[in-house]
Amino acid sequence: MKYNLAFKYRIYPNKEQELLINKTFGCVRFVYNTILYIANKIYEETGKNKIITPASLKSEN
Repeated sequence: MKYNLAFKYRIYPNKEQELLINKTFGCVRFVYNTILYIANKIYEETGKNKIITPASLKSEN
């Protein structure tokens, strides 16, 4: 029999850690929204779904 097991932990970050967590989630939200915007734009133009990854968006220097 297969089952899932989960644990929940409460964290109490200090001010510095809280700031880092908020910055990290802000960056993640920006990347997600950018990829979603590009995927929607490609779908509107071509009518096909294309998988977009953060690595595929990196520009070559």
